[in-house]
Amino acid sequence: MCKKLGLIGVLMLLLNACTTVVTVTPQHYRMDRPEVDSRSFRPNLALGIAASETMALEENRDSGGNSLYPLGRVGLSLGHGAEFSVAMVDNAMRYAAKWQFRGQRAEQSEAGNWSQALSLAVELSDSEDAVSCHYWCGLPRETAWNADLALYDLAWIFGYRPERGWLLYGGPYYRVGKVDGHWHHKEGDVVTERRIRSDGEIYGANLALEYRFGFGLGLTVEGIYATTRFDSFRAGEPRQSQSDAFLNFLVDYRF
Repeated sequence: MCKKLGLIGVLMLLLNACTTVVTVTPQHYRMDRPEVDSRSFRPNLALGIAASETMALEENRDSGGNSLYPLGRVGLSLGHGAEFSVAMVDNAMRYAAKWQFRGQRAEQSEAGNWSQALSLAVELSDSEDAVSCHYWCGLPRETAWNADLALYDLAWIFGYRPERGWLLYGGPYYRVGKVDGHWHHKEGDVVTERRIRSDGEIYGANLALEYRFGFGLGLTVEGIYATTRFDSFRAGEPRQSQSDAFLNFLVDYRF
């Protein structure tokens, strides 16, 4: 009896290894301070650890959970409270523009300063997978898919400086997402092709604490809580939704 159960368990594992789930992986980090350098063309460089969340676009499928990846970001002040930045986490690129409309600028900010900024961003990423089963299935089969994700982001950032070297900031944000891709399945001689299309949204808020040394080096820790919702790419299945908390870290240098 035990041998039969063990054999059944092995067969189940082999069959599961021959399946793939269509997923997308939004990045869940902000770490975008509201204070901007008033001077033009002042660069800032950042390295950190950022959270990613894998989201299944199919009903009753394991999403794959959360992961941490290295973060790299380059920013450049443009004057008049504006800043442009490019960031990369895993295979996702984020392009962001920020405008500080209230409070003292970064190089002038003193204790007690309240600041506000608006940020617009777009994040682009892709995912893919392919599996095949030739020996453990009734008919040989293979499945392959690829999906491109575009997220459009709006954030309202509030900041308060309790001491000269400390900055507490955060605020709400909203992201609209679109997925476009292709799904291919072959079982025996029967081939099924399907376009992957899904609309989604992410909304949440962050709270970050930054400490900046006198010579330009800064350390930031950030907490985020967000809800992610995307349509299933299969007709008739309900919208997929999950909520989670994330923790991120950043080391940056402002010139």
